[in-house]
Amino acid sequence: REAQNFLIPFSQYKMKDWLRFLKHRQRQVFYNHIPASDLKKYIAPDIWNNYYKFCFDRNPVNKSISHFKWRGGKIELLDFESYLNSLEVEKIKGDHFYKDKYGNYLVDKVYRMEDMKEAFGDLGLKLGINKNNLVAPNFKTKVTDDSYKLTSEKIEKQYGGILKRIFKTEYKDLYPQ
Repeated sequence: REAQNFLIPFSQYKMKDWLRFLKHRQRQVFYNHIPASDLKKYIAPDIWNNYYKFCFDRNPVNKSISHFKWRGGKIELLDFESYLNSLEVEKIKGDHFYKDKYGNYLVDKVYRMEDMKEAFGDLGLKLGINKNNLVAPNFKTKVTDDSYKLTSEKIEKQYGGILKRIFKTEYKDLYPQ
């Protein structure tokens, strides 16, 4: 099935959205990886305040490797260290996805991607969904020719200190050592 129900209703538009629409003739949309702060702008307060809001976040090492490859890897960014020193890595820091500008959580729970099976069990209990009707998906990662070079163990060993500085919120809150 193709994407559906992703257009933000005109009734939820703010003045800035209308100006952007008139200028570019493009609708505002809900999109993959939309930060909770952006999502909250378009959700009615009674719904936002009464619904259980959750998200998943990946281990910073795996997230960084994936984003590095997605951004073109060695072609665009030369090497992994250059990537870590670039502003590109700032785009995937998780705290702005689920916190407001003051550092307050906007979601009720941030689950670790690696704990998805347990998270789905918890979600079933919280949402009153029978565990047989809520099954965690299976994931397969893409294998590329250079995948043997960028293993999470190698990156953790070589760049672990840099990653802990960049992703301090994730390491503090989700992946304490």
